[in-house]
Amino acid sequence: EIITSDWSSDVCSSDLMRLLLHLVDIFPFDPDRDVVDEAKTIVEELRKYDPALYEKPRWLVLNKVDMMSPEAVDEVRERLVKELDWQGPVFCISAIAGQGCRELCYAIWDYLESLRPPEDVDPDVRFDRENAAEGVNGEAAAGEAADRQAEEGPAS
Repeated sequence: EIITSDWSSDVCSSDLMRLLLHLVDIFPFDPDRDVVDEAKTIVEELRKYDPALYEKPRWLVLNKVDMMSPEAVDEVRERLVKELDWQGPVFCISAIAGQGCRELCYAIWDYLESLRPPEDVDPDVRFDRENAAEGVNGEAAAGEAADRQAEEGPAS
């Protein structure tokens, strides 16, 4: 589920959400724009909008890393982590180029799977080791009785 800046949306239900991705475009198209200040603003809006949602696990996803040098990406990443006091995972991606997207998707999948409660599965008794010998012996005994009846003929 993707949350945009429209916090009034009924789509946002903190009861249903298990993970928030804080997606930050780190390439500044506007040189006067500070991505760290913008990220802080979004975090504060989230805290005010729904404290329970704010407390959910959040991952920081830095987008548009293909438009910057690796050194510049590292610098912005380190600054964001420090100034946001970020404790969760951080991913660097380029959505348009697909860079880092597969790793992010796999990490999300693994995380959500780790939250899933174990399924109650009824054991398949056909493969129950304790009853397997009984089943085979019982089938053999029934087969022997049928063979005897065929040899002896119908009971009178």
